[in-house]
Amino acid sequence: MLVKNRGDLLKVLSKEIDKNKGLTVIQAGHFALIPDNDALIPAIFQDVKNNKLKHDIKSHIYMGSFPLNTWKAGLVLASYCRKNNKKSKLVILVNDWQWVPKANFGGENKLREIFYQSSQLPRSYKKELDKNDISEKNIISFKNKNGKINNNLFFSEQKLRNQFGNYYSPQCSLDNSCAQEYIPLLLQLSKEKVKLFISFIPRTCMLPINGGSTKAKESYDLDMKIINVFANGTYKHDFWENVDISIL
Repeated sequence: MLVKNRGDLLKVLSKEIDKNKGLTVIQAGHFALIPDNDALIPAIFQDVKNNKLKHDIKSHIYMGSFPLNTWKAGLVLASYCRKNNKKSKLVILVNDWQWVPKANFGGENKLREIFYQSSQLPRSYKKELDKNDISEKNIISFKNKNGKINNNLFFSEQKLRNQFGNYYSPQCSLDNSCAQEYIPLLLQLSKEKVKLFISFIPRTCMLPINGGSTKAKESYDLDMKIINVFANGTYKHDFWENVDISIL
């Protein structure tokens, strides 16, 4: 389904929320980690001080305006849930592999764990959360396979992919890594009794994410409606022009 503007998108999603009888989870504000001097920082140009880096992020088709625009939309939906006495939670998914350089000799980059240990929301995200009077407690914690909390705020794509390889690949064969990371994410949400999952995803990931969603429902018999919303980080006139919605 193709929608042409933000208003039409929110109408479609609000109607789906109205029909849902259980918990709604909204994955919004997806961002990448990128190197900046001796640290990894969220690729959210509104929060970046380095002017060159800010320009590079803003003009990138994957990153661009995607993080903050989708975070704001996610909070609108969460506020709609609250107003209509519907239970909702938020998920923040982090691309922590694509632009994270390997350490010496191909080892794990320690800066990744340093970022997660700080476990703080990006400044612009906290500002919007406060503006909508929504608590950080509404953000679902990322858990290991055994149910132990890994991080209070962020779902790591790298660790989701590791979970898939370690625990799920024999039962569910998927070639694309984007599709693989979606399986453990959806399975955690299923354990937490989520009935509607609305997920804002970069358009470049449309085929693998829809494929992973379908495979998860088929392989694990998930009792959950999945709505994937695809948009580009950059655009001609308006961020929400030509947004694709897949309802699975």
